Amino acid sequence: MTNTSKKSFDYFDYFMNVAEIARTQAVILNKFLTDYHPELLESEIKEMHSMEHMADERKAEMMAYLIKDFLPPIDSEDITDLSELLDDVCDNIDDVMMHFYMYNIEEIRPDVDKITQGIIQITTDMKQLCDSLRGLKNLNSLMDLTRKVNDEEEVGDSYYLEAVHQLYCTPNLTSYQINGWENIYHGLENCYDACEDVANTIRNIIIKHS
Repeated sequence: MTNTSKKSFDYFDYFMNVAEIARTQAVILNKFLTDYHPELLESEIKEMHSMEHMADERKAEMMAYLIKDFLPPIDSEDITDLSELLDDVCDNIDDVMMHFYMYNIEEIRPDVDKITQGIIQITTDMKQLCDSLRGLKNLNSLMDLTRKVNDEEEVGDSYYLEAVHQLYCTPNLTSYQINGWENIYHGLENCYDACEDVANTIRNIIIKHS
């Protein structure tokens, strides 16, 4: 008699779920900073951190199953690596929100909307990559998506370069304000970098299975 009591774990569904959490975080970040009310930061941080915690819980569930799984659909090392990198995306977006509180930011600089809109776009394409990973079909389309994310990361780099340049061109800022904003811009750039790391890992998985 076949034992049907063992519950299987859907790794591809897990990847999609965490990528969706990251995309939702990006939308929340952009929406809050577009209509910025610093007095609401603490509650927004709690909401953002609850989503990051949700991703952590999903990761812990996945790892508990992977340890006992003799036949995962792709290499265990690839599953672990991709899981860690998706978690990094969620962590980085969470960190950005906390930086606005840490540095007591009272007004938003005009380039922040463009940068956070870009994070929505790159997390959207990262999610599409994760959505398309199941079964490793349409490999050419998957490779095109990885290149798109790479291109968007380069745009993020250009945003960072220009933002920091404009920061140091802004008169009458205190050294405290400059330091705070420089760290925020660096945190925003990290969000782009983390998405690219996910895309590059998926590219390597594709190459293994091509």
